[in-house]
Amino acid sequence: GGFYLDRKPQVKHMAGPFFTEGSYTKNSTAEIDRMMAMLEEWSSAASRPPPPSSDEAMAADLKRPLRAMSRPIDIQAFMGRWYVAGGILTFMEQEKKNCIEDYTWDPGNKRIRVSFKMNNVKGEETELLQRAKVVNDTNTQWSLSPKFGVYLPLGISYLVLDCDTDQYSYTVIGVPDRSYVWIMSRDQHMDEAIWDACVSRVQKCGYDVSKLTRVEHDRAPDEAAAVAGGNGRIDVGDGKKASDGAAAEED
Repeated sequence: GGFYLDRKPQVKHMAGPFFTEGSYTKNSTAEIDRMMAMLEEWSSAASRPPPPSSDEAMAADLKRPLRAMSRPIDIQAFMGRWYVAGGILTFMEQEKKNCIEDYTWDPGNKRIRVSFKMNNVKGEETELLQRAKVVNDTNTQWSLSPKFGVYLPLGISYLVLDCDTDQYSYTVIGVPDRSYVWIMSRDQHMDEAIWDACVSRVQKCGYDVSKLTRVEHDRAPDEAAAVAGGNGRIDVGDGKKASDGAAAEED
């Protein structure tokens, strides 16, 4: 193919009504930025990446809804405490700190209990409860129901986009329309090399990484809720195992 240059921006495609430019054939700013980054990366043999995986190839198409990774996760190993290192956050999380998620497997109902906690600038803590049902065979896509008085059957999509399936030390969570993304770690303070690798993965999924923000963690680890690695068990203050389903969850 050929390329052409102009002295100033010109309308090249008229896909809108009444001979207007429209948007159907027009690339978004995020698409252009991603193309330029890929061109720079591919311009040198030293930095040229390997061929994309099928997951990466699908994620690169910004006109398609984002999908969970095809690589399976061990749902029990995924349970426990995760610290939100950063992401493109919802309005409720913006300017908050000490954002953590606790996942507990509910064997009786075969679903996941989710507790999300965060602190405002005054140190006041807010807890949001949800429950989730796994909806694919690889355990990487969940359907979330938030609790506002009662659990609302909203079916909010939760997509595991990446995960350390050896140690379960980090994960990347997204949504189909790419409006939000969360980078999470088992440690309060994520290693910078791991953060950079997660940011690269987020970019390959079609997100605008300039919108990423970091989450501050300035509290001592909660000794009353120690997560035992990746075995999905959380010790709560009264000595019971929350993930053992000792207390029945309300419907």
